[in-house]
Amino acid sequence: MPLVNAAARIKPFALPPFAAGTALASFLNGETYFWNRVVALNGILSSALTALQTTAATLNTVSDNISNVNTAGYVRRKAELSTIDLSGNVAGVKVSDITRTVSAYLDQEAFAALGTSSQYGTQSDIYDQINALLGNVGDGTSLSSQLSNITSALATASQSIGVGSSTLSVVSALQDFAGKVSSLYTSLSTLRNSVDSQVSSSVDNANTLIKKVSDLNAQIAVQTAQGNDSSALCDQRDVALQSLAKLVGIRTASQDDGTVTVTTSDGTLLVGSTYARLSYTGGNSSSGYGTIGISYVNPLTGKTVGDTDDLDTHISSGTLKGLIEMRDGSIGELQTELGELAKTAATAYNAASNAYTSYPPPNSLTGRQTGLLGTEALNISGTTTIALADSSGKQVGSSYTLDFTGMSADDIVSALNSNLGVTASYSDGKLSIKANDSGYGIVIDSSANTGSTDFSTFFGLNDLFQTSIPTASATGLSATSLSGVTDDVSDPTANVIKLAVKNAAGKTVASASVSVSATDTVQDVLNKLNNALKVNGNNTYTFTMNADGSIGTAAAPGYADCSLVVTSDTTERGDTGVGLTQLFGIGDNTVASYAANFSVSSSLDDTTLPTAKAKAGNSGSQIVQRGDTSGVLALENVQTATRTIAAAGGLSARSASVGDYANLFYQDIATRSSTASDNCTTESDRLAEAKSLQSSDEGVNLDEELSNMLVYQKAYNAAAKLLTTYGDLLDTLLNIGQL
Repeated sequence: MPLVNAAARIKPFALPPFAAGTALASFLNGETYFWNRVVALNGILSSALTALQTTAATLNTVSDNISNVNTAGYVRRKAELSTIDLSGNVAGVKVSDITRTVSAYLDQEAFAALGTSSQYGTQSDIYDQINALLGNVGDGTSLSSQLSNITSALATASQSIGVGSSTLSVVSALQDFAGKVSSLYTSLSTLRNSVDSQVSSSVDNANTLIKKVSDLNAQIAVQTAQGNDSSALCDQRDVALQSLAKLVGIRTASQDDGTVTVTTSDGTLLVGSTYARLSYTGGNSSSGYGTIGISYVNPLTGKTVGDTDDLDTHISSGTLKGLIEMRDGSIGELQTELGELAKTAATAYNAASNAYTSYPPPNSLTGRQTGLLGTEALNISGTTTIALADSSGKQVGSSYTLDFTGMSADDIVSALNSNLGVTASYSDGKLSIKANDSGYGIVIDSSANTGSTDFSTFFGLNDLFQTSIPTASATGLSATSLSGVTDDVSDPTANVIKLAVKNAAGKTVASASVSVSATDTVQDVLNKLNNALKVNGNNTYTFTMNADGSIGTAAAPGYADCSLVVTSDTTERGDTGVGLTQLFGIGDNTVASYAANFSVSSSLDDTTLPTAKAKAGNSGSQIVQRGDTSGVLALENVQTATRTIAAAGGLSARSASVGDYANLFYQDIATRSSTASDNCTTESDRLAEAKSLQSSDEGVNLDEELSNMLVYQKAYNAAAKLLTTYGDLLDTLLNIGQL
């Protein structure tokens, strides 16, 4: 039945003739009754029409819910109903609002779980890559296995020293170990730089998401002010917030205008009346990495307001937290541990090899890079006897005993050239000795030395392993020794050491830029470093000179979890190419670089392997014995011999063997990896539980929606029936009115 205005269907009444007041009163009372009934019917019409409109709207809401049951980020809608009030009377029903069934508590829990799950998931994935690079203990590819291979090859060689293949196997095992150390350092550096690239891309993604949330906030605020439905925009915002929570741990707070304020977990603003803009310039594994900057943008003008601060310490979870902790913490610490292993192995094996010689003795010896100047007097003491031997190991001529106590490298060269048939030289920080007769070999015998320094070991004349920077902690310098640099007034960047103290989050807590001059003593340099690396007037790290020429570094109380990083060192000691921080091994990244380009000595082969003990005597005496395996046995014992190993990375200082330290290195990685995996599992379970609860509360339940659909469908039918009834009643009333 077509819906028409009730008044349009009522014909005008013609007043009948009447004579008495009683007839007029009766007529008027009848008309009043008629119009009261019309008004009553119009109330029914209003209820019927609003019921139809309302149930249609609720059915539309149900259909939206059902159609989006599998839509990511969709939150169940609910139609809120209220009565229409007309002068205190009920005049029907209306949809007061279409709401999203969200739970602020569950949303915050989901955001928190997203952040922590992403953080530990990121770390676990990176540890998987590290474990793939390192290999497992016992699988033949690990460092521990490579060390064991050296020992096994030496054991075999000790039983068949005259067979060339046995010594060749030793050299091959040494090369495999050195190659493994060097390749691991390179792989970890590559991985670390890759993680840093991920930090950079994550910052870009975070900026995109932060801007998107801010833009959606603005659109939602407009729709809310106009009384329009903004639920679709809110869904889009929730999806963006979930993605942002994976990158940076966040918290949100809903505002009356429909917008949300977004902060990090510790309250640092990301989106509000302004929105954050993050910045990052990157870095590298050698000089360290920068921090993420945060500034704010006015969304109305697009201009930056305020200063830029560091964000790193405000990031408590998320992918960025996981990446930063791995880059600045775990991977860097593992590199430092690897560097300390390389240094310990080189020091131990080189000390053993320098006490012996090959058979026949080599015609020339070239030492390692010491970083020392030829002219500076060395704070070392000791004697050594040097002799020449023929190809059968018999001494030729008289030997020469050198007392090198307090001598400079140039003094040593002069003494050798004057007292023995050799040509010695000291250039670029390296000592070289060559027999003048090509048929003779050089034998060094330090068995009678009573001083503090072994001559061959100090200069590295018979080293097995070599590194790109000096590994000797005992430099032979003293606090009063000059810095060794050459002043260059034309270049203000020359002879400058830059260091930074960084906490576990990668934030720089102190930094120093120290200029070094030629007139500075080593103690002057240390004083400058001690005075510069301070926070609020207190030292973060202290530097002290030890009696053996090494530099001791120690973190001050409160900074034990910090790392010391050399960000730049343009100093150079003479023509050695060695900077002061490299010479003294200052900085965690410097220690790590011992593993860079780690290799066997370029002069080492199956004929130069130091296998025999030399004993200088008289001319014609047998000073090197064919078949002597004492050097092989000494090298065989290196892996298990206990020595003092400095603190590095996550490993404290200790007394341990090289083999034990290699095992500790793998154990440390296994512990870190297991912890990350356990945390990942725990937080993934937490996230699954949070999402389950969130889905139960905010998601679409098909059974519930189908039930609602039936209820609203019946309500719609009832409203339509009411409208039909209204028409019938109206027709009846109109017919009565025409009588």
